[in-house]
Amino acid sequence: MINLAKQLPLLNPEIILGKTVEGEAAICTDSRQYRTGEIFWGLVGENFDGFQYVEKVISQGACILVFQSTPSNLKLAQKLSIQFPTLQFIGFNDSLKALQKLSQLHRSNWYQTNKHIIGITGSNGKTTTKEMLFFLLDGIFPQKVSMTKGNLNNHIGVPLTLCALKKEQEIAVVEMGTSGFNEISFLCDLAMPTSGIITNIGSGHIEFFKTQEMILKEKSALMDAVLKTNEKGFFILNENDKFLRTLINPIHSKKCIFSSKLCSIKEESFSLKFDNEEVIIENKGIYGLHLQTNLALCLFLCLNLFPDKKNKLFELARMVVLPKNNRAEWHLDNTPKYFLDAYNANPHSMKASLETFISRMQQQKIDPSKCCFILGDMNELGDLAPTYHREIGEFIGSQTIGKILFVGRYREYYLEGCPSAQSFASKTELASWLETHVKEYESFFIKGSRSLQLESIVAHFS
Repeated sequence: MINLAKQLPLLNPEIILGKTVEGEAAICTDSRQYRTGEIFWGLVGENFDGFQYVEKVISQGACILVFQSTPSNLKLAQKLSIQFPTLQFIGFNDSLKALQKLSQLHRSNWYQTNKHIIGITGSNGKTTTKEMLFFLLDGIFPQKVSMTKGNLNNHIGVPLTLCALKKEQEIAVVEMGTSGFNEISFLCDLAMPTSGIITNIGSGHIEFFKTQEMILKEKSALMDAVLKTNEKGFFILNENDKFLRTLINPIHSKKCIFSSKLCSIKEESFSLKFDNEEVIIENKGIYGLHLQTNLALCLFLCLNLFPDKKNKLFELARMVVLPKNNRAEWHLDNTPKYFLDAYNANPHSMKASLETFISRMQQQKIDPSKCCFILGDMNELGDLAPTYHREIGEFIGSQTIGKILFVGRYREYYLEGCPSAQSFASKTELASWLETHVKEYESFFIKGSRSLQLESIVAHFS
């Protein structure tokens, strides 16, 4: 039987919401990743319609199937409902809006006054900060914390994160990304965060926003949402960021905590003042000013939310371990040693990573001439791509280091800033060079945007 919900208010909570609230079933929008027992939610994009793959998930045990009620989908649902009379097919005029509405309902149903939803946004370090925050919170509330999986941080990912909340969980860490105006505000309307962190304001997505001031305006919607709707939460700003510093307002002093006045950040550690006590946090697995800063922001938020857990939180901060996910990975026990960040790249993160790598290789007493630097494209910079690649080229060219390699479609702009470097049009050409020269170097720096998938070149190190 087909249940065609033409209007969003007709969403039947007994059919869908009741399932997700009790944690009996999660929602899946990708037939390739479907697991038995999940609700399959067919979304429609410019070049795809998820419901066209519904027969695959039916064969895997799907019982509830949501689709967008296009003529072709209605015809297919009618056919399948006769063939599989025990299954429930639910149609919406807009299946994405229905998913977003469901996530709002589920979040409202899940939330109680003792629960927390922590939003995280920023130009760089969102995912790393999310992982750090989860480590700390899960350490003090085992099995009670949920977080965004992978990079599900957009208008589809955030609803999926909210719908996956289980009744017994008490804290949700929700990563929020943006590629256009008012997206953070929209995501906040769904999640209604009670606390939050903005990591920094860089040049990511500047292709769309044009200026960092406009990026700041977009990201600050998270702070606005927290401060307007919540009495018990905290909002953590990195006062060392020149753009975030402008958001400081004495009126918000009771709700906003500004870390730079209380933290001293070094590459290998940081000191933090809290509750008339100053502690030094050193974690050998966390290296670099940017990572230390993100850990300090996470710890400071946790301390303010749960001051009675401070000693345990200090202990956990010294133990934080980041997952291997092609983001800021240090492989210092390998031969050769290497740093890999093949997930994202923009001018802010590229320069910070370069400075950190050079510093750490000096600490390791590795001859600079034995270091090889591989820089790939920095995407989503729009008309500013030539300028930013040229500036990074100039920066790395000014360092006393070894071999410099550029790869990708923006390599010529890198070369304008650093003519002495060598460049490759493709990853394949780079790989061929490595096969011959890899043994000449003791360490490698590898960073570029996801489109290049530079993680594959480490296969040439063995």
